[in-house]
Amino acid sequence: MQIFASAAPAIAASYVLTPAAGQTGSATATTRDVAGGYQIQLTAKDLPKLGAGEFFECWYADPDSRPGHLDLISGGTFSGDGTFTMWTAAEPGTYRVMEITEEKAGAGAQQGQVILSGTAQDIHDDD
Repeated sequence: MQIFASAAPAIAASYVLTPAAGQTGSATATTRDVAGGYQIQLTAKDLPKLGAGEFFECWYADPDSRPGHLDLISGGTFSGDGTFTMWTAAEPGTYRVMEITEEKAGAGAQQGQVILSGTAQDIHDDD
């Protein structure tokens, strides 16, 4: 019996996320180009404690995104420290900034404060 190993898709971009002013925590992330979008592997640690009904959300932001003129695509949600796999359609060559916010259930858009952020490094474009 022969077993064939399947190679993981190549990394499209990597991120090192650092805390915003007055915040704590850190994270690293990689994105891989997969069928239908991008797979995110995010490892976060030392994040603030969440209250009832709160969660963290990963966002991809265009570098020109700013309050009042947000250009964001969600990368998924998670509940605290750990390693998480999420998916998005955001192309890291366009949406180069990754942000982690603390959100409340029912908000439906980025309303929470940015906890961590980082800019894509080592972007690999297959086009």
